[in-house]
Amino acid sequence: MGGGQIGFDWQSGWAVFGIQADADAAGIRGSVSCFPQVANTPQSCSIKIDTLGTVTARFGAAFDKTHYYILGGFAWEHERLNNPGMFAGVPFNPEFSGTRAGATVGAGLETILAGNWSVFVQYNYIGFGRRALVLTETIPAAAVLGPPTFTEIIREDIHVIKAGINYHFNWGGPVAASR
Repeated sequence: MGGGQIGFDWQSGWAVFGIQADADAAGIRGSVSCFPQVANTPQSCSIKIDTLGTVTARFGAAFDKTHYYILGGFAWEHERLNNPGMFAGVPFNPEFSGTRAGATVGAGLETILAGNWSVFVQYNYIGFGRRALVLTETIPAAAVLGPPTFTEIIREDIHVIKAGINYHFNWGGPVAASR
């Protein structure tokens, strides 16, 4: 996973308030046994997340050159879910592809290196909740044997640890975590 972020911080004494947005290209993959079974055939649902982003508010405290913060806000992802299997000897592969919205909370710290450069490490819990998603059959032969769509109940939670380098433009005041 890799990407970029943009944000704004305002510092009053030790308190730092901010907002940030980030977007990342991702190659997050996972799979799990899923239900319903078709003709007593176990199935394995898989997911691939190719983009992920957040828009969050931040609040924290700056001591010397380090800023400790908590954050919370909106999250989104673009994903593809697949539920491949076999029915009566015919392969089937219903899928869902789309963008989902969720929420995120987290915490982090950022330290000034030199000049306007800083490094950070941040943890985000991202929850997309439990939703019923309609998967559509992608193999025409399988659609003849059964319904072209069906619904899976999907619950998705992601834990992310981010590390990066920031440049502070310093428009109109000191960089957070004053030097």
